[in-house]
Amino acid sequence: MRRHAAETPGNDVPEKLRDIKTPALIVSGGNDLCTPYIAKYMYDRIPESRWELFRTCRHMCFVEENEQYIKLLKDWLNANDE
Repeated sequence: MRRHAAETPGNDVPEKLRDIKTPALIVSGGNDLCTPYIAKYMYDRIPESRWELFRTCRHMCFVEENEQYIKLLKDWLNANDE
């Protein structure tokens, strides 16, 4: 991600991740080829973030593990409802 960001003129999104002040839920599949790395990158930079890795999923955890995904999302939304 950093390499792609560096190659895109005027792209300051990676640096702006630290400016996000609201809670963020980051979800990725462990068998996806690239999103776990991107998710970790985002998690390390967004102060109020939570990262959930669905280890056996590929790119679409919300389809592959729908019940677990919905439970996670509901629990996270309830915990962060302000």
